[in-house]
Amino acid sequence: MKNSVKIAYWDTTAGNPPRIIGQIRGTPTIKFLYPSAKNKRTSNKKKIISDYQGAREWKPMMEFADMKMPNFIQKISGEKSVEEFKAKADKYALPKVLIFSKQTTTSHIVKALSTVFRRRAFIGEVRGSKKQQSSDRKVWDHRISQSCVSQR
Repeated sequence: MKNSVKIAYWDTTAGNPPRIIGQIRGTPTIKFLYPSAKNKRTSNKKKIISDYQGAREWKPMMEFADMKMPNFIQKISGEKSVEEFKAKADKYALPKVLIFSKQTTTSHIVKALSTVFRRRAFIGEVRGSKKQQSSDRKVWDHRISQSCVSQR
């Protein structure tokens, strides 16, 4: 998770915490701030604040951060979703990025990338077995070749 989650410290004896954090009723208090998925294209100011109530150990905290991390990846599974992915990227004139993964869930690194490149690139993820990915790649290759031919 290195470089995908930022951790900050606030000394409560030095003064009141920033307004966005809200009230702190004891220490140690751990809060997780992340952008709202419903932020408007021109604004990234709305943040969701979530209190962490789990164990003060690395693994549970990492799992909590991974669970709360926003995911702006479009899942792709089949020809219809490839068309939707392409149409949405074209609508906003964004470059298209496809990630092929054998994992059943989106990794925290990919989630972090989707947050960093949100509104600058449209990222899709194809998950599943090699056989399924192979068929999805063929569909994608076919769509790209058709697109190149139609643009000439």
